[in-house]
Amino acid sequence: MVYLSETPTLSTACGTVSRSSSAQVNILAPGDSNPQFLLKEYHGTLEEEQDPGIPILTVDFLSLAGAIPVTLQVVTEVDKFTISNNGEFSAKVKLDYDEAPHNYSVAISISDGVNSDNAVVEVQVTDVNDNSPVFTSSSVTKSVPEDAEVGSNVTAVPATDKDSNFNKEVRYSLRGGEGRFSVDPVSGMVSVAGALDRETKASYNLLVVAEDQGRPSRSATASLLVQVSDINDNVPKFSKAEYQHEVLETESAGTSLLTLSAVDPDEEANGRITYSILQQSPSSDPAVFELDPSSGTLRLAQPLDYSEDKVYSLTVQASDGGTPSLVGNSSVVVKVKDVNNNPPEFGKEIYNVAVSENLASGASILTLEVTDSDEGGFVGTLRILPESAPFSISSDWTIRVSNSTALDRETTERIVFQVEARETETPNHVVTADVNITLLDENDNSPKFTSSQYESKVFPNQTEGMLLVKVEAEDPDALVNGQIKYSIDFGNQNDYFSIDDNTGAITLTKLIPAESHSDNIV
Repeated sequence: MVYLSETPTLSTACGTVSRSSSAQVNILAPGDSNPQFLLKEYHGTLEEEQDPGIPILTVDFLSLAGAIPVTLQVVTEVDKFTISNNGEFSAKVKLDYDEAPHNYSVAISISDGVNSDNAVVEVQVTDVNDNSPVFTSSSVTKSVPEDAEVGSNVTAVPATDKDSNFNKEVRYSLRGGEGRFSVDPVSGMVSVAGALDRETKASYNLLVVAEDQGRPSRSATASLLVQVSDINDNVPKFSKAEYQHEVLETESAGTSLLTLSAVDPDEEANGRITYSILQQSPSSDPAVFELDPSSGTLRLAQPLDYSEDKVYSLTVQASDGGTPSLVGNSSVVVKVKDVNNNPPEFGKEIYNVAVSENLASGASILTLEVTDSDEGGFVGTLRILPESAPFSISSDWTIRVSNSTALDRETTERIVFQVEARETETPNHVVTADVNITLLDENDNSPKFTSSQYESKVFPNQTEGMLLVKVEAEDPDALVNGQIKYSIDFGNQNDYFSIDDNTGAITLTKLIPAESHSDNIV
């Protein structure tokens, strides 16, 4: 190679100025080409997946190209790269950055058939965002307890990206979940973001989105099914706070009365309900009722009797199978309905009454008490048997005198009769009671002598104290009313006589003069 130059001279009025220029002159020497690369190492970059044949770089070299042809060729990686004789270096195939290696050292050579030279082309394959993130699993199912605290982890849903640098950096986001869940944008860890309640919503279908940071970005999604597992957080609840039922007293033991119902929205054992009777009022042993633990059916366990207990109050409970068990309560009111199966009853089987004789008609003797253990009590009629008895029963159930003349103790000291109570609705329900009335004496009779005249003779000089005669009187009244006291009313007569006030014996108290013929004693 020879360089030539010439220097022209310019003259001016002011003097002479020197000027110069240069040019390169290549002097070719045929038969002595000796081709050479200008550099021993060339550097080029190639985006992955670029179409083959697009020049990566042009290799500079020296040769007598016009006189002696040269050949350039790839020595290594010949399956991937090629070079033209004018120095254009290109790829023969599409290269994938994600497949190692990322850099290629490609040996190239130049030769004129006699002489040759070598160089290396360092090719760096650069990444393009041609890969979307890929989740480890496209569908994930996880369970979380409904009492999980906010912030607690559910699961990580990781994704990877084969690209490099920003193209492989993945950021996560979440779709769905109603605000109950969140995802860490860097780690992909899904956590609880709000309170959960399995009974309100038992599962959530979430979509986890993984997006790389390339431009434009690429993304992928994975489905996450979060199943909310149950805890025993609900108390069984009866369908009613209080149940009411009526039952005939004649129903037999084993009769089903009603079925109680309670619900527990928890699942499996936590929602499995067992029924029981906690308390019965009034209490009894054995209990009057039984409750089926599984079905909640309430049955009679013992016969009923309206006359004994008309209303029962039960406290019932529903227990779930959780640990610990939760219990809900309710009450059952059972009203026993009467069946008219009981006759009326008098307050006494026998009434013993003592009253004064000579009571006026309408006078009260006694008031009867009639009961009926059936509902409504006694509704019916009362009457006296026999009807000839001198008494009647008024509307207030009082026995009164209907014939006062019959109440004469001296004629009848005791009056016995019956009272009858008969139900109107059930006439065959009849009951009687005995009434014994004792008449108490009144001093309503005067004493009467057994004879209207008594006679006796007295002789002169008769001994004093001699019994002359004994008078006798009767009084049908009783006790003191019938006790008689005797006395003599002498008037103006001499007191020749005396009488025993208890026995009525008249005796001579002093001698009677001979001239006295007789004395009448009153």
